[in-house]
Amino acid sequence: MRPVPLFILPLSLSTILASMTLAQDDAPAASEEWEDFESDSYKSKLDPAWGASTGRGPEIYPPGMAYGGFDLGVPILLGDVDRDLIRPGADLHIQSGLDLGYVGFFLHGGFRFIPVDFDRAADAQHPDYHGQGRDPLKNPYFGFGIRAQVPNHTLVMPYISGSFDFDFWHFRDTTISCGGYYYWWCVGHDVYEFTPGFSGRAGLAFHLGQCLYVDVGLNVSMSFKGDFFSNNQAWVEPFSGVMCRR
Repeated sequence: MRPVPLFILPLSLSTILASMTLAQDDAPAASEEWEDFESDSYKSKLDPAWGASTGRGPEIYPPGMAYGGFDLGVPILLGDVDRDLIRPGADLHIQSGLDLGYVGFFLHGGFRFIPVDFDRAADAQHPDYHGQGRDPLKNPYFGFGIRAQVPNHTLVMPYISGSFDFDFWHFRDTTISCGGYYYWWCVGHDVYEFTPGFSGRAGLAFHLGQCLYVDVGLNVSMSFKGDFFSNNQAWVEPFSGVMCRR
């Protein structure tokens, strides 16, 4: 076996060390190859839906959004009224407005029916009624108001609202209007009498998903005596319906 010259060994060792140094320089840094497993950027690569809303609760909506809805209520007159004569009725109510987050402004309106049952009162031995059938007390109305709410991140959003209302009341009062130019005509129609009033609501809106809510609560309203009532009249109205905030 031929002996290896001694000067070759240092040259070989220096070559190996240089190649190892170049390999280390070419390898990516650990910080470039490995990321923080708990970071949002890393999780977003594993799951594209990372950070997206699950739809389990409403977000705080940005200002300037619209909302609207409708509900069905049951008006019950308060005060000294005969419960056999004045029965619980129905109210179809709609509203729409501007949602500014914690406060909103709205227009609303509806049609309210309150049954007046003279036959039931007569059957209950009421001395003033002897049976005159049953007809509804009709009340179309509209108004405007303001709403305060808590647009939190839970499934339930509490709110209160107040409005000034324009009420029109009718009960069995009709009139005949006649006119014409080339021919004469007459038509009978119901008479509606105006009374101003106020309404206040308190409720809870349960988020179902997207913009949709189930709305439940209690409405308290009153009408001044105006042209119809001889005294101020108030009523309560439990209601339920649906609402959309977009």
